[in-house]
Amino acid sequence: MEWTPFKWRGLISGIIQGGFSFGAALAAVVEAAFIGFFGVKALDAYAWRYLFLTSLVPAVIALIIRITMKETPVFEDVRANKLIRKSPFLDLFRKPYRRDFFQVMLYMTGLFFSAYALFAFVPAILEHSPSIYGLGTADTIYSYGTYAAFAGAVTIGALSQIIGRRKITIIWAIITAIISIPIYYLLIYSATIGSVALSTLAVIIIGFTTQAPWGIVPIYLSERFKASMRASGVGFGYSSGIFIGGWFSIYVPLMHQYLFKSLDTPTNVWFSTAVLLILGALLVGLGVYLGPETLGTRLTEEVEESKVIPH
Repeated sequence: MEWTPFKWRGLISGIIQGGFSFGAALAAVVEAAFIGFFGVKALDAYAWRYLFLTSLVPAVIALIIRITMKETPVFEDVRANKLIRKSPFLDLFRKPYRRDFFQVMLYMTGLFFSAYALFAFVPAILEHSPSIYGLGTADTIYSYGTYAAFAGAVTIGALSQIIGRRKITIIWAIITAIISIPIYYLLIYSATIGSVALSTLAVIIIGFTTQAPWGIVPIYLSERFKASMRASGVGFGYSSGIFIGGWFSIYVPLMHQYLFKSLDTPTNVWFSTAVLLILGALLVGLGVYLGPETLGTRLTEEVEESKVIPH
C-alpha cells in the first residue's frame, strides 16, 4: 500500500486481498483435478498426500517474493527522520492509539465471521443432506463462489476510492444483513432439489457478498495507523479478528443445537451460517462506524494527521 499511488489505492487493495479468494479458487480447482484423476476413494485413502504436496508451489513463490522485497520509501523516510518507535506493538495499547486498535479489532472480528460464512460452511452445506450433491459437484459449485469472492474484493476496493472506505462498508453491512437468510435459503433449497444453476447463483452471491468488504482491508488498516507503527497495527490489527472470530466452529454448532435447530435441518447448518453472516455484518458496520473515514489519508508520518488528499 505504501508503494501505491493514491488514485490506485482502492483497486490495488482489492487485488491484494482478493489474492486469498483467488488462492481458494486455485485450491478448489486443484482438488477437483485430483478427484477427477484419482477418484474420491483413492483421495481419501492415500492421494490426499499428493494434494498436500502441491502447497509447496506457492510456498516457494512466497519465499522468493519475501527475499526480494525492498523497504518502502515511506519506511525509509521514517528511519531517516528518526521516527522509529522502540515498542510499536505496545504503543497500540497506549493512549491515544488504544481506541483505534480496539475499533479495528471489532471491525476485523466481523470480517472473519463474514469470511467463514463462505469458506468454512458453504462446502459443508453443499455436502450434507438434505443436499443431494456428491463431493465433486459440491466442489465445482463452491469454486464459483471463490471466483466471485475475488471479484467482490476487487470491486469494492475500487469503489471505496470513489465512495469512501467507511461509507461503502456501512452500505455493505446493511445490504448483507438483509439478504443473508434469503440467499442461504436459496442455497439449501436449490441443493435439496439438485438445481446446479440455482445453487451456483446462490454461491456466487454469497462469495461476492462475504468477501467484498475484505477488499478494503489492506488500505483501510494502512490508513488507520501511523507509519512508525503501521507494521504492528496492520499485522496485529488484522489478526486480532481471530481472537473472537476464530471460534466460529463452535458458535455455529451451538446455534444449530440450541437456538435454530428447528430452522436448520438436523444435518445442515444453513440458517445458523446465515445468522453468523448477519452478526459479522453488524460487527463490521459498527466497527467502521466507530472509526473515521480514512480516504485521503497520507501514509507518510509527518503529515498523516492532516488527511489531505494528495494531488
